[in-house]
Amino acid sequence: MKQTRRPLLLAPLTVLLVCASTAASADDAAPTRFLTKATAAQEVRGSGTEDAPFVAVDFDSSSEAAALFKFDRGLSQMRVRITPRHLEGNLTRAHLHCARAGENGPIALGFIAPGPLSQNGKQITGTLNNADLQANQNLDPQATSCRDTIGRPINTMAALAYAMRDGLVYLNIHTDLRPAGEVRGQVYEDDVDAD
Repeated sequence: MKQTRRPLLLAPLTVLLVCASTAASADDAAPTRFLTKATAAQEVRGSGTEDAPFVAVDFDSSSEAAALFKFDRGLSQMRVRITPRHLEGNLTRAHLHCARAGENGPIALGFIAPGPLSQNGKQITGTLNNADLQANQNLDPQATSCRDTIGRPINTMAALAYAMRDGLVYLNIHTDLRPAGEVRGQVYEDDVDAD
């Protein structure tokens, strides 16, 4: 019996499907690295109601803070590095809030007052996990929630990472001279995936 050879038509199709699958999974990869540059110019006052609309704060300051938030691949831990510079007052509190740019929102995760971190020299550094996020939310169960403000809860580190990716989280640093907030910065996804 004579064997016939069939052309290898399936090989190119298989390679094409594998490449397409790899590209799709890279695009769908979990966000892991975020940045912000908080400035006085981004601070907002008001509650967003008719009686107290959101308004930009009018004070000129060179105060700022740079921050890096790096999640582990499982989105269950987040390393934090916040570097405030030229603050006019003494740092008293630092938090992530849930709200869009130009709006105020409740605390999603506290770093300092409330929160488990402290300022070490010129930086706030540490690693937080889901338990830290839950502990923060149990401090004031009656407070306005992220669900009320941005339409979704932030109850896990994974939920926080996706809210950051969607532009729904900002860093706010408070001082004794500006207790409502001296610098603020919307958090955005870094397009460089470096460890």
